[in-house]
Amino acid sequence: MVASLLFGILLALGHHLFYNNLNGKPVGAPEHVIIGVTRQQLNLTLGTLFAFLVNAFLGIAVTTSYTQIVWGAVKKRATTLETIDTVFYVMTSFWSLVYFSVWWKYPLLLLLALTIWLIPIASVITPAALTVAVAATNPVQWGMFRVPNVDFLSLNFANVQALRGSFVYSSPRYAVDKVVAATAAQGSILPIKPPNGAPNASWALDFAGPSIICSDLLGSTVDSIQKNIQAAVTTDNCETAFGYIAWTPSYILSGSAYELYTMPFVLSPNNTSYSLKDGSLGPRPLGDELPPIPATFYAATYPNMTAENGFGAQGLGCKEQASGGSAPLQNIKVIQCELHNSSYHASFSFINGEQTVDVTMDKAPLNSVLPIFVLDMTSAYGPLANYSNDKPIPVAYKTAEVETLSYQAVMASFGSVVVGTLWNSQGSNGGILANGTSVMSTVLGEAEELGWMNDYPPKNGDFIATLQQAIASEDLGQMWNGLDVADDVQSAIPFKVALESLFQNITIGLMSSKLLHKPNVSSPYAPPLTNVTFPVFQTVYVYTPSRLWIAYGFAIFFATTGVLIRLSSIFSSGVAYTNYFSTILRTARHANMETSILPEDADGKDPLPKYLAKAGVLFSDDYVGRERRGTSWFGDSKSPGASSRLLSE
Repeated sequence: MVASLLFGILLALGHHLFYNNLNGKPVGAPEHVIIGVTRQQLNLTLGTLFAFLVNAFLGIAVTTSYTQIVWGAVKKRATTLETIDTVFYVMTSFWSLVYFSVWWKYPLLLLLALTIWLIPIASVITPAALTVAVAATNPVQWGMFRVPNVDFLSLNFANVQALRGSFVYSSPRYAVDKVVAATAAQGSILPIKPPNGAPNASWALDFAGPSIICSDLLGSTVDSIQKNIQAAVTTDNCETAFGYIAWTPSYILSGSAYELYTMPFVLSPNNTSYSLKDGSLGPRPLGDELPPIPATFYAATYPNMTAENGFGAQGLGCKEQASGGSAPLQNIKVIQCELHNSSYHASFSFINGEQTVDVTMDKAPLNSVLPIFVLDMTSAYGPLANYSNDKPIPVAYKTAEVETLSYQAVMASFGSVVVGTLWNSQGSNGGILANGTSVMSTVLGEAEELGWMNDYPPKNGDFIATLQQAIASEDLGQMWNGLDVADDVQSAIPFKVALESLFQNITIGLMSSKLLHKPNVSSPYAPPLTNVTFPVFQTVYVYTPSRLWIAYGFAIFFATTGVLIRLSSIFSSGVAYTNYFSTILRTARHANMETSILPEDADGKDPLPKYLAKAGVLFSDDYVGRERRGTSWFGDSKSPGASSRLLSE
């Protein structure tokens, strides 16, 4: 019994060590190690064999314990023959457990009987602790390589033109525009080519790059913007209604001095009309006398900028409100986005050619970026080199200005997508028109503040604004028999979050450009080599120890409990029992039964006759004691009753 328990525990440990040795190892080719058996089949068979042997030895330990306890239970008092059959037969018949009228008298036997039948479940669960999965093998190959990266100290980002002895920033390069447009339309990081075109590769980069930080404007600033928009609508006889406006700040002449102007619309010189300020990058500095301002743009969104009837702003009563009533843009939302230099941490992973990029940025930016429009000549050798004492060899270079040019080129290209207006009027029959911006053609059009325009104008009562609405209002087949896919795009991302996320994706996406992603290795500013790992993926064994030990743990616990109960019984009674036939023969030889066995029932065939099933049996331990006291085993009187020996001498 104890030996069986120890063997079971050792085999469970061996099962664990066997699976642990296989963990992470390749499954290997399906070659036969034995005739008709592959190595994987052999390993799975050995695991199942371990489970079977553990179940067998633990089962022996519990069954032996159960036999000890069952003999002790039936010999304590007179027990009916059918009860004895039930408690003995349960070791081979699960259905014996359904005789509840028997088991409630023997709760300890019931616990051990359940253990006998539940331990085999562990042999079903534990082989599943070993599975196979596709994973990288060890050791992983690696090397130092030039990976796609962005050298913001190159001059490939901005167009800088010579003008009257100076150099003037004019616009971003087309390579930047391509990345911005493609990323904005797609909404995710563009495909990047790994080193050597490897299908499986991974690396990490830490670098400084451009980012934008957007915040909500509140208070008097928003009030001023509301009034500016309302004034622009009013001068147009309230024929135009805006749904989206984005603009950049600039310096304008106010009297004899320049001041920073942050409103979207500028009044014409003759004070008769307003126009949106042009430019996708601002503000443009006008000298050292004005404080420097980071590159910035503003965006205002408000669904009710567009009139309820879909034809201009007349439905809002804008003239009355502009002349003294409440502003019609009470719930306007205005955000301000500034350009910053931030620390990026990017992890690139390619598995079978599928790209995964995880990007994080430090919460605090390194610095804000002040745009540069004019590069003054500091010497005869150009605006980017510093000289001292008129020596022909420069002592330093203006790397910060080159980096700023690169950053602002990305910002300007981004601004060309964002800056502009979305509006409608009576002339557009209620349809939304775009002026200067392509924001609705990008992923930004799915933002919370702009999503409503994807299905504009809406149906308003009986007023039908579009052909689609007219067809939908009639029975299918009357006007058109086709069925369209419903637009179920969820607009749940705040606009400012969408802007920041898109700009971040653009920064990483610059690494996809043929011109921008591979710096000139001869440049002193070229990014260094990067540690790249090239994992080889194949099918390996995966072992889950918890799955094995939870199953074995319960089985070992209950088996150990059963063994301890048997040992306690042996020590307390000084008697050990087994289920050998000799034990049954010796015990039954001097047992007494309440009734005599008829000759025709002495052959032992099934079923058990009813008169025997209900007959009580008293074994010799109690019988000898009662005989010595001169009492009947069925009562306190000395009447011998109808008792008889089960087995004659």
